[in-house]
Amino acid sequence: MKKTSVFSFFAALLLFVSCGGTTKDSNADSAVVNEEAFSASQPVESGIYDATRYDIQGPNARKGKFDGRVIFTISPEQSAFYVYENGNRTKIDYKVILGKPFEQGDSGIYRSVDVKGLPVTIVPDSADYVLNFEKGETKVAIGFDKKPRNTYSAVEAIERMNEQIQKKK
Repeated sequence: MKKTSVFSFFAALLLFVSCGGTTKDSNADSAVVNEEAFSASQPVESGIYDATRYDIQGPNARKGKFDGRVIFTISPEQSAFYVYENGNRTKIDYKVILGKPFEQGDSGIYRSVDVKGLPVTIVPDSADYVLNFEKGETKVAIGFDKKPRNTYSAVEAIERMNEQIQKKK
């Protein structure tokens, strides 16, 4: 229940931040340019991606292929992702709120941290991306397609996350 409240709070925050505006055209133009520059600097865009494989290390370690999804919401104000299985066989269900946007390193690896200060990376692979993150003592690697299944605005992506989280309860 607490994580759903956090995602709902961030959805409302993004809505207020994105709807708050100024009357000056120059500020609106610079905001569009800044938004485009921000989007170009990120490895993914807000939307749903097909997840194809997982490698979980730590307690209850396992790896394999699965029919999963990753929902990303990417914005300058707040970014998050939700990884879940499209069925119920592997019990994969991870929610992560990022503390800062992704930054590209020298080796092409995109790095960020979650709100708890734990590292989050997206590593380009030959055919797809690999999302690496930590949840407590567990290290998780999720392989997902580079091309999104559907793209959304950041607010719409958070709404999709909330809908999916409610379904999983």
